[in-house]
Order: sequence, then structure tokens, then C-alpha cells
Amino acid sequence: MTAYDQYAIRAFEIAAIDYLLKPIDIERLKNAVARVVQQRNIEQQSQRLSLLSNTLESKQLKNIVISDKGQQNIVSIESIIAIEAQESYCTIHTTEKTYIASKNLKHFETVLESVPDFFRVHKSWLVNKKCIKQYSKSDLSIQLSNGLTTKLSKYKKAEFEEALSA
Repeated sequence: MTAYDQYAIRAFEIAAIDYLLKPIDIERLKNAVARVVQQRNIEQQSQRLSLLSNTLESKQLKNIVISDKGQQNIVSIESIIAIEAQESYCTIHTTEKTYIASKNLKHFETVLESVPDFFRVHKSWLVNKKCIKQYSKSDLSIQLSNGLTTKLSKYKKAEFEEALSA
């Protein structure tokens, strides 16, 4: 947005979506914003298509897309330490950072069902078995590699111990 029309060519050379001159025409501004949103959706779809293509080629899930605060993040499955349910949201704890996703834990459990490293230890926790640092049978707690401590459901104890030994 500017009052100077002489910079328009340079703006389009560097891939500007539009070049708006002052005073602003509201309809033109709305159209420019709509094009930005459309371009962003195309980029997000392209990322998802690329991820799907790579998964189909390797026949193994390596990454997932996590929407966090309006951003699409491609996250490596190996970097996920645990996923914690918090009502209709989940906190995804990874080795790099933490994401908040507006999906429930069942969604992630379904997405990761083909990955044998993940185990639902509690109604609120899905953990990566490779990231378990310590397990306490007495207080049914699991300490993870990033310092998090999770709960283990007493109903999952036998199945969990069997999964750990496998």
C-alpha cells in the first residue's frame, strides 16, 4: 500500500499479490486479501500433498501436519515425545517445541496407529515408547526424556508392561 505508483513494477517483480494506491478502494483491498488467503491455502495444500506423496512412496508415516495457531507445521513422528489431551485440544510435546492442536487424542491415536512406538498409557496421554526414561510401578508414573511425567492407567498397566518388553 503506497501513494507512489512508480514502484508497482518492482513490487510485481518480487511477487507482490497486488499493489494498492492511496486512497484505498475497499473492494480492491478485500479482493487482495482474498487472493492472499487463497495463495496461503494453496501453499498449505501443496505441503500436505507432498507429505502424502512421501508417505505413499515410503509406505511408512514419517511426518504429520499439525495446525497450531493458524500455522501448518510439518512435524517428524520421531520428534514427538508425547501427546497430552486437554478437553477438545491436545498438546503435542516434541523434542523441539510444544504445539497446541484443536484435535482430540483419539484423532492422533488413529493417525499414529501404524507407528508401533506410540502407546496410549492413560485417557489423557499417548506416549512414544522410545522417549520413556523411567517407569514407576508403585505410583504408576512414567518419566519422559524431556522431563515430563505422565500417568499410567491401572487398566493399562499389564498391556503397557508387555509393550515395553516387546
